[in-house]
Amino acid sequence: MFNFEPFYDCTITTKPEFKGVEKRGDYWIVKVSYNENYLKPEVEKRLNETIDNIKLQLEAKAQEIKLIEQRYDEILEVSRNQSEALKDLSKKPFGNSFIISGSQIKNLAGSGNIDYHEASEQIRNLVTHKNNPDKIANIAQNILDKLQTEGIVAPTVKQQIELIQQVILTEANKEISFKELLLKQREHLINLMPEATMKQAMKNAITKLSASESSD
Repeated sequence: MFNFEPFYDCTITTKPEFKGVEKRGDYWIVKVSYNENYLKPEVEKRLNETIDNIKLQLEAKAQEIKLIEQRYDEILEVSRNQSEALKDLSKKPFGNSFIISGSQIKNLAGSGNIDYHEASEQIRNLVTHKNNPDKIANIAQNILDKLQTEGIVAPTVKQQIELIQQVILTEANKEISFKELLLKQREHLINLMPEATMKQAMKNAITKLSASESSD
């Protein structure tokens, strides 16, 4: 609700002039100046017309702000969708039962994961310590424990073989010297594996590498 508080100004002979707006309780006080000879009803009429016009402008501005907010929400939603799409694009198949996202190897069920760098380092340690059977046994057991306990990324023997094999192949394709070492000492490395799962994974990987070399 608006009340009008006059400021008489004898120098003003034309239309009323706004001097400010002030809120007092439930009322808005509109301060205007006008010539004291100017009829108050006419002043109020003109002010009401002006206020109605201001209200229309404010309503239009509020609608404009609402549209901007809606557009902003739409842009945020698009941004979120694009972010999720980029995450999906970063996921690559890793064998038949796994995907790799960033540095994490995950099973397709999403029930477990293991850090790729940690797994590849352990695989390389197997080859590095090829003349130390006790060390190899410890490393092999540690790898299998990781696959079966940390989120159970590979709960079955078949999946364990596949994941280990895939890590070996990936590392061999990344570094030619590692690949050559696997091929050169294939029988020795396979026989050194202390556990059937590790032995089969190593054998499968080296067989694939050998077949790839022959085809080239």
